[in-house]
Amino acid sequence: MIGVILAAGIGKRLMPLTEHIPKTLVKIQEKTILEHIVTNLVDCGMQEICVVVGHGKESVVSETDRLSKIFNCGFKIVENENYLGTNTGYSLLRAFNCLEKSDEIVVVNGDTVFDQRILKKLVKCDRTSIVVDNVKDLTDESFKVKIVPGGRIVAIGKQLSIADSTGEFIGLSLIQKENTVFFKEILEDLVEDDPHQYYDIAFKKLSESNPIGSVYTDGLIWTEIDYFSDLEYAKQHWTTLNQN
Repeated sequence: MIGVILAAGIGKRLMPLTEHIPKTLVKIQEKTILEHIVTNLVDCGMQEICVVVGHGKESVVSETDRLSKIFNCGFKIVENENYLGTNTGYSLLRAFNCLEKSDEIVVVNGDTVFDQRILKKLVKCDRTSIVVDNVKDLTDESFKVKIVPGGRIVAIGKQLSIADSTGEFIGLSLIQKENTVFFKEILEDLVEDDPHQYYDIAFKKLSESNPIGSVYTDGLIWTEIDYFSDLEYAKQHWTTLNQN
């Protein structure tokens, strides 16, 4: 099982913290978001981790060098050289193009911190699965998803109405090895049509022929660090987020 961390973006809403570094290197209680993610991946059995970099790439490389010594794991650095003109769909496709072997892939947004128990549930899944927050109140900014019985995603994205939503996709997913080739093909089509597309949309197409599993947070803590209010939330819940 390989971990893929998408960490190429600028993080404009956290300026000036992200002027020279990406969000994944923002610190919460003296630990970078990246270290939090790597801790969870390694504790769940992943010794090979791919990090897609862009903004502040040299700083991320330096941090992965430090973390490789702490966790005795291997890092593969993949550059999204066009991070200013693309989105996570292109970043994940860059990772797929650089991974040498077919394996289960855990994809994590590089600005997300989460209770490790969520990931422990995800890696036990026997099919491609996404993590959905089924408890928190949704907003217009939530990346919402609607999943119908049988594992088909009928809608996903911020534009989805709150009333029609199953919950919020938290940016944490598992792609089983039998789906990696098709998933890559879907990404290629998405990026060709719109380089600003989110990779999340690929799960909708995949689910038309391959049922998608849903792992629910059931109230376990997580947050995407988009705003300074998210950063404060993470600090307030740091003890819970670092439970193993």
